[in-house]
Amino acid sequence: MKNLTPVSVLVFLALLLVSCSGHSSENLPFDVTDISPADGATNVALNTSITVSFSIDLEWGSVYDASFFVYDETNRGRILGEIIASSPNTILFVPYAELQPNSLHTINITAELEDVWGNYFQETYTSSFTTGS
Repeated sequence: MKNLTPVSVLVFLALLLVSCSGHSSENLPFDVTDISPADGATNVALNTSITVSFSIDLEWGSVYDASFFVYDETNRGRILGEIIASSPNTILFVPYAELQPNSLHTINITAELEDVWGNYFQETYTSSFTTGS
């Protein structure tokens, strides 16, 4: 058996690391995996929080009011609130005030959202729910 030199061991390890670290949106899809309230939900509580989970951890510097926002379609206005990283791949949105009753709300996620591998969300994602009275 041939003796391995330190240089050959280092080259092998470098090649192994490069082959293991390459990620792309082709083999790791960047998708919404869970959302609450669910799309189409009705009679949602006025004091509800919103959670959105993704298939890949988020680059939290890309999570801001242009990449993630909630809009009140009935009263025509953005819902102000705090965006919290409840886990590396989950956004928790807590509105500053109760939502308006009997109103259609849309959760919007834009292509400005980025995952930890540098992949951007491919297209705008929307999900809607309606509050109760």
